[in-house]
Amino acid sequence: MKLKYLLVLAWITFTVALTSWWYIFSQRQLKRLAKLSSVLGPEIIRNHRMLLMEGIVLILCLVGGGVALLYYIYREKKQSEKLRQFFATFSHELKTPLASLKLQAESLKADLPENASPALINRLIDDTARLTLQLENSLLLSSLDDTNFYPEALDLKELIENVSRNFPEISADVMVNSKVLADHRALNAVFANLIRNALIHGGASKIEIKEIDSKSGKVELEVKDNGRGFKGDAKKLGRAFFRHNSSSGNGLGLYLCRKLVAKSGGKLSITNPDNGFTVKIVLPASK
Repeated sequence: MKLKYLLVLAWITFTVALTSWWYIFSQRQLKRLAKLSSVLGPEIIRNHRMLLMEGIVLILCLVGGGVALLYYIYREKKQSEKLRQFFATFSHELKTPLASLKLQAESLKADLPENASPALINRLIDDTARLTLQLENSLLLSSLDDTNFYPEALDLKELIENVSRNFPEISADVMVNSKVLADHRALNAVFANLIRNALIHGGASKIEIKEIDSKSGKVELEVKDNGRGFKGDAKKLGRAFFRHNSSSGNGLGLYLCRKLVAKSGGKLSITNPDNGFTVKIVLPASK
């Protein structure tokens, strides 16, 4: 948004300066002509007045147009901020009842007899967990440009294992030993989305997160699942709100993963979407 303001100010400055120079130059030329010819004096005076009025009108139009642009950019920014605040508040308010609902469902499951089949309760717990993740993604998306990230030394193995416990339907094999420097909330969201995508969209039953390299102050990870992979244009993967087909997701998860990893000073790339689904992540190593 700041760039828009700077571009409008640059446009106003340039056009006003150019118009002012045109006006000054034309007045100088008219004065010179007036000195050279006394016969054409009245006509030159009329031209002088005409140029003066036209110049003033032109400058006023340019300034008015620039001010109008600034006003509409400012109004759009305010409306966008109000919408983002509403969306963030709404999502935040939903997190508490969802957490309570999940806790109650887990309590009901624990109270069931051993021979009971809690399929509906399991589905309720899974759907609640997925909806909570979607809300977390929405909160991150609504405040992505304004959120401050606080890098800290994180034990990757511990963090990923804690995240994977929220997805008991998929087996997570974590072969990581290094520590990285990143924001805890951001990295938690990255692995939660990758595991969820492998489970929901890939139909995977197993996901491997292994450390490939930890040199030059960077930690390189490979995240690979045994799902059906992705059939489509891999270049469009990770575009926000882009649906590849009627059964695919909205791309928000991978989009956030890329953005959050980049905010942490790293890089995320999709290397082999056809055979399973493979993602490489490079993160700053913790000293």
